[in-house]
Amino acid sequence: MKKIYLLALSFFSFSAIAQTIVQSDMPFAGLAWTSGTDTTYSAAIPAGGAGQNWNYSGLQYDYVDTSGFGNSAGTPYATSYPSANLAAHKISTDEWTYFTSASTGFYVNGFVSPGAAPFVLNPPQMYVPVPFSFGDTHTDISRIVIDTTFSTFAAQIIINFHGDFVADGNGSLTTPTATYPSTLRVKQTMLETDSLMVDYLGNGNYSLLGSQQSQHTYYRWFQHGGTANYILGIDADSLGTTATRSDYVIQWGVLGTNEIALSKDINIYPNPSSNKVTIVTTKNNFEELDVYNQLGSKVFSGNSQDPSTGQLNNRNRMDLDISEWPSGVYFYSVTSGENLVRGKFSVVH
Repeated sequence: MKKIYLLALSFFSFSAIAQTIVQSDMPFAGLAWTSGTDTTYSAAIPAGGAGQNWNYSGLQYDYVDTSGFGNSAGTPYATSYPSANLAAHKISTDEWTYFTSASTGFYVNGFVSPGAAPFVLNPPQMYVPVPFSFGDTHTDISRIVIDTTFSTFAAQIIINFHGDFVADGNGSLTTPTATYPSTLRVKQTMLETDSLMVDYLGNGNYSLLGSQQSQHTYYRWFQHGGTANYILGIDADSLGTTATRSDYVIQWGVLGTNEIALSKDINIYPNPSSNKVTIVTTKNNFEELDVYNQLGSKVFSGNSQDPSTGQLNNRNRMDLDISEWPSGVYFYSVTSGENLVRGKFSVVH
């Protein structure tokens, strides 16, 4: 009887740990992944609760993109986000996003698009609280202020976010990539209030001209103890009953780098191409090149000692034969010292 009790107790303890996400499960400098996104996905949201078996093996995507995290220090807009400790650079849009990984959660500090002023969330917006276990709840408040003009008057757009989190389910999750046991589903209901404030007298006192509210619901699946612990995200309607978008992780890796270099540090030509592409680093010597197809499968890997089917010239250039590759979009990552540069190119026959 005592052995049975101890066995049951140990199993309960393991289950509780497996269903709890902690700070070490959040993104870190050097983590990079490829994800597939379907902007038109629509389906009923499955039930939450304990011991679920969620099957999303039929998910498809409109496009594939690469993401990666590095230390925020030294990145182009770090001074606008002094409390952030991580940054991500999206090559396809040249957008930078800044984050804080803390003992209380993973936060979004803001983002910068090309040609635009930095958007700064103050306080930053929580992406997921930690530690967080099945049945836990949490409320987060964040805010952004945008200076603008309204009919020649100084104005501000103030957006207030009220996020309610609940870990509403746990169980096995299947995506087109793999099956993940012991995942935790986190539901976030976000109430957004947009207000327009106008300084009619020009003395720094703003009056409310009008406001509106909208509500959004997000479901995210996490796994404790893996490498890429964010597995799947589903955006839903305001009631949280019907999906409107999906994205899932296809492939990930730890690159062991401490910063993400700017895309201008690498050139690739011709793009698109049918026979050969040349990849040249302009800042540091080339060390390693990996190329992935749209399914996230690695189709090429070469380094300065063993360039494999590519030809390395002058330690900062790789000539890659793509004449036999199927037409499509390919994603590359080049490592050089502590730098990581990512991008994409097209093969057209």
